Amino acid sequence: IDGTKFLLASFHGDTNGLATKPVLLATHTACRSSYPDHRLIFGLDANTQRAHGAGSQGWHDFEQMFAGLGLGSCWGPSPSLQHCWTTRSARTYIQPQLQKAVAAIDAARKGDLNLKD
Repeated sequence: IDGTKFLLASFHGDTNGLATKPVLLATHTACRSSYPDHRLIFGLDANTQRAHGAGSQGWHDFEQMFAGLGLGSCWGPSPSLQHCWTTRSARTYIQPQLQKAVAAIDAARKGDLNLKD
C-alpha cells in the first residue's frame, strides 16, 4: 500500500496465554532483523485474561510488553476491560465436563468474559 511493505503473521495462543509474550517477542525480533523495512501486522488469539497470575497471562501485563516494543493494538491504548471483551461464553450442561457448566442466568457473572483475541 503506497509502497509500504508488510509482514503478516498470526498466532493462536495456548489456553492461558502464557506463550503469547514469547511468541510476540520472537516474531517482533525476527521482523526487525530480517525485514527491517516492513511493517508487522500480527493477528493474535492471545488468550489474555483480565487478571494476571502465575497460571494466566493478564491483559495489562501483555499490553505493557507490546507497547514497550513500539507496537499497538486495534483496541487502542489502555482499553477499559469492564466493557471490552472478545470472549463471552459459558459452558452449558450439554457437554461432558459438568463441573465447568454454568446456568444461563449466571453466564454474565460466572462465564468467561475476557479480551483474548
